[in-house]
Amino acid sequence: MSRVPASSPSESAKSYYGRGCSFYDMGEYDRAIKEYTRAIVLDPNFITAYLRRGDAYYQMGLFEMTYADYHRAITINPRSAAGFLSRGLLYIKKGQFDLAIADFNRAIAIDPKSTDAYLRRGFTHHQIGQDGRAIEDFNRAIALNPNSDDGYYYRGVCHNYLANPSQAITDWKVAARLGNGLAQTKLLEMGEIW
Repeated sequence: MSRVPASSPSESAKSYYGRGCSFYDMGEYDRAIKEYTRAIVLDPNFITAYLRRGDAYYQMGLFEMTYADYHRAITINPRSAAGFLSRGLLYIKKGQFDLAIADFNRAIAIDPKSTDAYLRRGFTHHQIGQDGRAIEDFNRAIALNPNSDDGYYYRGVCHNYLANPSQAITDWKVAARLGNGLAQTKLLEMGEIW
């Protein structure tokens, strides 16, 4: 299988891409898709445009189109950690947890310092009842980014599932201090102060 070298997108493609991002941020996903498509027509190797168009398809519930764009981005650049992270999230949505973990493993192999990859793999391990493994991933995410409010929150969730409520509360308090709304709500419901 030959690999197409990634190149810098043309200025025109970047302009369409920028407009696509603006529409995406406004929640106008159909218009974003049109702009991302225009960017891709001008530059068929514009990986980020495929990923963002895939994100827009995802928001619209068009998961086959989402998969096609994420897969295309990975085909263009098999070293795209972002491509594997995006496709992994799609696999979670579809309940294909083993495939999600495999993609997160690939993302970690490409970028071992990716906090997001560890968070997403940890979340997936939690979803399938592997809370010990999930905690290991959240520990790695927190080691990479000590301000990872999601890392503390979800590690707390896992501790709670493993019947370690004091460790769960400790993690939720850190997450709440870092601004995690889920942790703040959970602690308020429990009558805990952070």
